[in-house]
Amino acid sequence: MVCLYTALVLLQIVALITARSVVVDVKADWPRYSTSYVAEVAEFIAAESRPWFWIYVDSVCTQSERIERILISSTSSDDSTSGLDDLQALAFELGAEIVPDSFHGFMDTLIGLNAYAPMLRFFESMAQHFGNPCNGRAFVALYPSDKVVCNIADLKFHLSSSSWNASFQVVEHDWDHLYPTSLDNEQPSQLAVLYGSLGTSSFCAFHDSLSKEASSPSTRIRYAVRHSFAGVEKISEETRIQGYGVFLDTKNMEYKNYDDSKGDVASSTDSSGGDLVSFLADEEVLGVNFATLASRYPNLHSELSVLRAELREKAAGAASEMKVWKMKDLGLQTLQLLRSVPSAQVIEKLEDIVSNFPMHAPAISAVRVSNSVRDDVILAARLACVSYEQFVSQWSTRGFVWSYI
Repeated sequence: MVCLYTALVLLQIVALITARSVVVDVKADWPRYSTSYVAEVAEFIAAESRPWFWIYVDSVCTQSERIERILISSTSSDDSTSGLDDLQALAFELGAEIVPDSFHGFMDTLIGLNAYAPMLRFFESMAQHFGNPCNGRAFVALYPSDKVVCNIADLKFHLSSSSWNASFQVVEHDWDHLYPTSLDNEQPSQLAVLYGSLGTSSFCAFHDSLSKEASSPSTRIRYAVRHSFAGVEKISEETRIQGYGVFLDTKNMEYKNYDDSKGDVASSTDSSGGDLVSFLADEEVLGVNFATLASRYPNLHSELSVLRAELREKAAGAASEMKVWKMKDLGLQTLQLLRSVPSAQVIEKLEDIVSNFPMHAPAISAVRVSNSVRDDVILAARLACVSYEQFVSQWSTRGFVWSYI
């Protein structure tokens, strides 16, 4: 697997060197908030361990007063960058105390790439259903009563006055953050979902009350946390999506006219120097080898060209019906086909195959792969493995430490 990955990286580097560079800047219209970094650290920790998530939430709430001072200073000050830097440093420091040292670099990289921005947007879209019921402060949504409470007194009243509902069930989702409960097989009577921004005073007050209630031996509630940024300063109207790849379908849109009505079949050019349609020795279109037919009937070159074009269109329609077993060697078959192409036309033929692969796939699947091609591919893979091992050996002797990725 490592060897295959190394070979793909080397091919990608070669492609970047030989091709014109394309820079893609992807942005989403997702707002960024002053506490987004705190929530992203929480999502990284939750992905590694659910118990760690709640340890992190408790740690953040111990610094609630400090976080509130940073948020107030960043709002009132002209230079809000320094305050946000302090908040990010604090969030990373609290997270680094929970996860192992080997995870620190990984956590910093993923959060720096905004890899958890879609998750924050998902939770925020759920909170937007309620609007801003508590004037920018955290709130709790209670189910199945669908009540929304904005203070601890109302929360305690509704939790104590609720009656047990035998039909109510809490559905656990992988993306949700449910507090560990002492309930065994008993059904809870209520689900309390806390919407708020981690580290704010209103969020931490609700968290302290709900965590105690959910961990009580006699509890009949489940407690969940979902990110919300109502009342938090917005620092950007969009988010750079750096943690995702971009696939570009590029095609050469330069069209050339080919005159295939004249000339010798065996030649790729006519007497006037114009290009003719050539038939590759290993290419078959729906089982027909046009190179063989062209060599036997040189006077029917133009007719064979028209027939080949019609069969290729028909083959393109049948590409979606290809059997799985016909696809297993398409890479090797493409390489075998390119070997039969004159060296001056290899790049042009490869561009044509890549740009119109569904149309070429049925014909390529009929190409027979020679043993020499298979041996060359195996040898190239082994050389890539050797190069990778030498690369690791050279760098490891210089004292570099490889972090977990």
